[in-house]
Amino acid sequence: MEYRRRNRRRARGYGRYRSASYSRQRESGGSAFNVLLLTLMAAALVYVLAATPVGAYLSQKLISRAPLPHSTQEPSGGGAEPPSSANAALSPDGTVDPTAAETPASNKREFSIPPLELYALQLGMFDSASNAQGLISSLRSLGAAGYSLATDSGVRILASCYSTEAAANSVCTRLIEQGYDAVVCPIRCDGAMITVSGTEAQLQAIGSSIELVSSLIAKLNDECIRFDAEERSCEYGLAIAGEMLEQVRTARAALDGIVDPSGAIDQLEEHFIELTGCFTRFTSAPSENRVELSGRLKHLQLEVIDRCRALLGKLQAHAGA
Repeated sequence: MEYRRRNRRRARGYGRYRSASYSRQRESGGSAFNVLLLTLMAAALVYVLAATPVGAYLSQKLISRAPLPHSTQEPSGGGAEPPSSANAALSPDGTVDPTAAETPASNKREFSIPPLELYALQLGMFDSASNAQGLISSLRSLGAAGYSLATDSGVRILASCYSTEAAANSVCTRLIEQGYDAVVCPIRCDGAMITVSGTEAQLQAIGSSIELVSSLIAKLNDECIRFDAEERSCEYGLAIAGEMLEQVRTARAALDGIVDPSGAIDQLEEHFIELTGCFTRFTSAPSENRVELSGRLKHLQLEVIDRCRALLGKLQAHAGA
């Protein structure tokens, strides 16, 4: 009996030992699992901070702002300050781009519109354009412009215009031989200077627009002569005018939004609005034959010249004010 009691006591002690050992093994296994889980979570956080734009941004904004141990602070007056977060923008990789919010530099530049010097053929002088309707209709039926140019001395009825005095005199001589009362009428106007400020892109747009003011006149002078000398078709004349119309519209659009306190850009923009109307009327009106279109093309030429003369006068008056 005593032997069985000792055996039962030993069995109960062995059971208690096994229970305690098993509990320690479970606690040890749970602790290892928790350590592994924390390690994986830490590795995932490091990956987010290092390998993604969001992580790079958070690292830039949060971690990099923490002062390093034993770091030396920069003096307040030295070095360039970092860009303000209100003005800076994020680049595609999530970092701050200090140049993204910079305002384009404004420069000042001087532009010149060359003087106007052309030679028109005058076939009559009247007190008013209404008194000259008979001559105007007759000239247009012959392929001439029949343009009414208002001057201080009266209304001049012009047949065509030329770049050189020699060319105008040659045609004038032939007209006189045919019985016309023709004289060469010089069209002269001083050039103008304008000074404007703007970004480099704006200044380039202004320069291109100013160049177009003179190049349109030169182009029309050439096309009027070529249309008659080479017997061009009506389709050709309309196409040439259509190309010029698109150039005028492009120049007008390039000036949109440019702020110029001097008012010179407003005058230039108004000039292109008027030219848009001139070219639109020409391209939209039907023409039955080459002779009629030739007269209309010369009329358009003198119309553009007259608008340029008016522009130069406004800019000169504006500069002298």
